[in-house]
Amino acid sequence: MVTNAGDPVVSTDGDNWTKSEGQNFGCQARSMRFTGSIWVMGCTSGDIYTLAYGADPLIKGNWVNRGKAVNGSGMTGIAHDGNGTIVVTGEKPNTSLDGAIMTSKDGGNSFTDVSFSTKTAIYGVTYANGKFYAVGKTSSTSFYIYSSSDGLSWEVVTNPGKELRGIAYGNEKFVAVGYSGYIYVSDNGLSWSEVTYAPTASKIFTAVTFGVGKFYAVGTSETIISSADGVNWETENLTSSSTNFVNVVAANNRVFAFASGLFKAGTVVPPAPIPVADFVNTAKTGTTASFSWSAASGATGIVIEQSLKGANTWTTSTTGTIATNATSATVTGLTPGTEYDFRLVVTDGRNAGNSNVVGVKTDAVPINNFAGTGKTSTTASFSWSAAFGATGIIVQQSPKNANTWTLSSTSGPIAANATSATVTGLTPGTEYDFRLVVTGGSNAGNSNVVSVKTNAAPISDFATTGKTSTTANFSWSATLGATGIIVQQSPKGQNTWSASTTGTIATNATSATVTGLSPGTEYEFRLVVTGGSNEGNSNVVTVKTDAVPVSDFASTGKTSTTADFSWSAVTGATGIVVEQTLKGANAWAASTTSDLIATTATTATVTGLNPGTEYEFRLVVTGGSNEGNSNVVSVKTDVVPVSDFASTGKTSTTADFSWSAVNGATGIEVEQSLKGANAWAASTTSGPIATNATTATVTGLNPGTEYEFRLVVTGGSNEGNSNVVTVKTDAVPVSDFASTGKTSTTADFSWSAVTGATGIVVEQSLKGASTWEIATTSGPIATNSTTATVTGLNPGTEYEFRLVVTGGSNEGNSNVV
Repeated sequence: MVTNAGDPVVSTDGDNWTKSEGQNFGCQARSMRFTGSIWVMGCTSGDIYTLAYGADPLIKGNWVNRGKAVNGSGMTGIAHDGNGTIVVTGEKPNTSLDGAIMTSKDGGNSFTDVSFSTKTAIYGVTYANGKFYAVGKTSSTSFYIYSSSDGLSWEVVTNPGKELRGIAYGNEKFVAVGYSGYIYVSDNGLSWSEVTYAPTASKIFTAVTFGVGKFYAVGTSETIISSADGVNWETENLTSSSTNFVNVVAANNRVFAFASGLFKAGTVVPPAPIPVADFVNTAKTGTTASFSWSAASGATGIVIEQSLKGANTWTTSTTGTIATNATSATVTGLTPGTEYDFRLVVTDGRNAGNSNVVGVKTDAVPINNFAGTGKTSTTASFSWSAAFGATGIIVQQSPKNANTWTLSSTSGPIAANATSATVTGLTPGTEYDFRLVVTGGSNAGNSNVVSVKTNAAPISDFATTGKTSTTANFSWSATLGATGIIVQQSPKGQNTWSASTTGTIATNATSATVTGLSPGTEYEFRLVVTGGSNEGNSNVVTVKTDAVPVSDFASTGKTSTTADFSWSAVTGATGIVVEQTLKGANAWAASTTSDLIATTATTATVTGLNPGTEYEFRLVVTGGSNEGNSNVVSVKTDVVPVSDFASTGKTSTTADFSWSAVNGATGIEVEQSLKGANAWAASTTSGPIATNATTATVTGLNPGTEYEFRLVVTGGSNEGNSNVVTVKTDAVPVSDFASTGKTSTTADFSWSAVTGATGIVVEQSLKGASTWEIATTSGPIATNSTTATVTGLNPGTEYEFRLVVTGGSNEGNSNVV
C-alpha cells in the first residue's frame, strides 16, 4: 500500500510492514491489484502506475507511470482478464457526476482513456465470465451497471434504481453494494436482485471484494460485513466512528480495510469447504471417460485424478485445462477394458477438496483395423494390430449382410498375439462379411466387419464346337450362381468387345450359337458371366468364320487364246487371281490375265491359252469374306481351223493339197463338193491322212469338173473346217474323133459320147494353115451326139478337122483329123 504522503509500504504477512521514507512519487493510492505479472496502482490524481513482478516496491524508480485520466479522476477500481486487458475506473474528486475508464490492451504498458461521452462517475469494476462489469451513475437519479467484452466498448446492462459503489465476483455470484446499505446479487451479470441486510441499512457501502471464500464489503462507520453467497450476510465490524473505509482486500486468510488515515487487518477463517459430491460418469469409450458435476464455487483450479480400481494410487488425469467454472470434462488416454477410480479435485473455494469417487471400466476397444490383405477364389487373408491381453482370437464369417456368423476355417490356429490369418474353404465369386472376435483383454469383442468378395473363377473351358460362314458354336462348363451370361466378340487383335447376337442365354446353359457374323472373318470370343462363382470374362477363343467363296464365277466370252470371266464383288479381299488347269488334270496354276486383278474387280480376261483346248478355271480369293476357291468353270478355247489349205496340183481325176501341220488333231480328212452345191462328202484320198500330215491327194475325180475342197480336222487346236479351195480337174478332150465318110463337099465324123458338155462344134482349117474356124454342119450338134456331117467344103481340098467340146469332162479340142 501507499501512504497519504506517497510512500510505499510493504508486508509479507500483513502484520509487519516496511515503509520507505522519502520515496514520495506523488501518488496517493486509491486502488491496487496484482495481475499475475505486474502490480497496477490507481491514484487519486488519475495517474496509473505499474510495478514489474519481482521489482522492489520501496524504490520509487521501479514504479512506471503508464497514463493519467484526462479529468483527473481518482482511480478507485482495477480489473483484468488474465490475457493482457486491464481496466482502471474512477470518479473525479469533489464531484459526483464525472469519472473515467482507462483501458490497456497490452498488459499495462499503456492505457487509453475510453471514458463515456456522457459524464459518468465509475466507482468499481470486476471481470468474470468473459466480460468486464462496472457500476456508476450519470446523475443523482440515473444509476447503471455496465458491461464490456473488450474493455473498450461498453453498454448498459441495467438500471438498478439505486446508487452502487462497488462490484465483485466470486462463488459464481456477482455482488454490487452502494448507498443506504444497498446490496444487489446476480448469477449471470444480467439479471440483478436486491438483498436486504437490516443491521447496515443506513450505511453507505463504498467497496466490495471476494477472497478467502467470502464477499467482504466496507463502508461508513468502519463497517465490514461478509457473506459466502452474497445473500446471507454477517457483520464483521461496525463502530460509531465517522471514519469511512474506502477499499478492502481479502487474501491469505486476512482481510484488510482501508480508510484515509486508518488501516485495519483481521485474520479470518475461510468457510469449511464442501467438496463436490455429485461427480458422476456420463459417458465412456475404450480410451475416454466423461464426467459432470455441479459448478464449484470460488475454485482457482480443478483437476480430475485417477487410480486403477482399488489401488488408491492417484495421479492427475489427462483432460486438458479444466476451467474453474466448468461442470464437465473428459479424461483421455485411458486403457481400453480397464477398471479405474476417478475423483474431482477442487483447489480453493467453497467446494475445495476431493469429490466422491466414481468407478469406471472403460469400454473394450475391439480391433478396428481388421482388414483384408489378399484373396483368391477360395481364400481370404486378413491383418490387424496385435490385441492386448487377448486369451483367444478367431475369425467369423457370414454371407454378406446375412448376419449369420459362423466360425471360419483358417489355415491354422490363430495365436493370441497373431496379427494375420488366412481363411480357407470359401466359394469362388461369393460375397462374405468377416470379423475378428477377440476374447479377453483390451480389445475383447467383435472387430469391424470387412466385406470380401472372393475372386470368381471365370470359365476357362470356353471352346468353339463348330462354325459356318455366319455363325460360331460354343460350349462351356455349367456356371454356379450366375445371374447373367452373354458372349462377347471382337475383331481379332482389336480388343473392342461387344455383345454377340445369340438370343437369350439361360444362366444354366452350357452352349450357345453366335449369329450374324461376317464370312471369312477372324473373331475373338469370350463368355462373360455376371454374378456367381464364375463371374468375369472367360478364356478367349479365336474363330475364323468359314469364307463364302465366289459361287457365280462365270465365263463371259472366249477366243482361241483368251477367256473372259465375271463374278460378284468380294468383301475384304487382299488378293484375287484366276487359276487354270487342263480339263480333268487338276493341276492348277495361276492364269495369265490381261491386267493385275484388283481386289474390287468383278471381271478378268485370261490370255495365253491354246486354241481349241479344254480348260477348267477358278477364282482364288485371298482374305475377306469370300476367301477360297470359287466354283470351277470349264471353257474350251475356240479352235483355229487350218486356213492355208491349198491346191498344189491336179489331173483330170486327182487334186493335190497341202496345209500347215495341225496341233493335237485326232483325225484329218478332205471333204469335197461340186462347186456351189455345198453337198460335202469325204473325198477319196490316195491313202489315209495321218494327224501330223501336211499333204494329201484326192483321187477319183471327174475330169474337167469344178470341185470345192476343205480340210476337216477332228480334235486339237485346228479342229474344224479349213478354208475352201476350188479346183477344176483337167478335162479329157475327145481322142477318137474320126472321119467316117466324105463327098466333094461334105465330110462325116464320129466320136465317143462326151460327158457334161455344154456345147459341141467341129472346127476346120486348110491343112497346115492352122486357121481354125467353125465348120458348117448338116445341123446343130447335140451335146450327146457322137456323129456329125460337115458341109460346104470345097471339092478336092485338103482340110484338117477337130471336135471342140465346151464344158464337161471332155472339154477341149479333140485330136485333129
